[in-house]
Amino acid sequence: MLIRQILDAFSAEIKSLESFTSDLTTSPDALACVREVVELFTPSFVLNEMQLELAVNTNITVGWTVIGDKSRLERILTNLVENAFRHSPPASTVTVSLQQDKEYVLFTVDDEGFGVPPENVDSLFQKFSQGNTNRGRIGIGLYFCRITVERWGGTIGYLPRPDKGSRFWFRLPKPKV
Repeated sequence: MLIRQILDAFSAEIKSLESFTSDLTTSPDALACVREVVELFTPSFVLNEMQLELAVNTNITVGWTVIGDKSRLERILTNLVENAFRHSPPASTVTVSLQQDKEYVLFTVDDEGFGVPPENVDSLFQKFSQGNTNRGRIGIGLYFCRITVERWGGTIGYLPRPDKGSRFWFRLPKPKV
């Protein structure tokens, strides 16, 4: 019954994705959202002897508005940072980055964990996908991220990092001026 209630709530959330803005005056500020998520998670990272940081090369003088909804953008970032936290070893660093990419803003979340096994990559953003470790919850976090980003006209993906760890990324369009 509890699972049914969770799925019903998730279904209602999906239906509400129709409400987002592409208006420049009300579009969310990506940099402000990233900073709020970093601030929210920093105590948990510190307690686990880990670091969470905004990339030092982030240009704070440019406009970072994107198409979307502030609370859902923060939820996407929260899902990605929380996944990085759960799959990273002690004494590691998770870095959130923003980059201008023509008509888009590129978000990345890099961790120093073990990465995603190749056999799990294709199903990462599918509903109820948890991987082999079962360290996830019910497997709808990355699915929510994918359908939300795509609804806003963006793309999302995963790349293994060359040294170690994972990079989860997504691109969101900037509002038209």
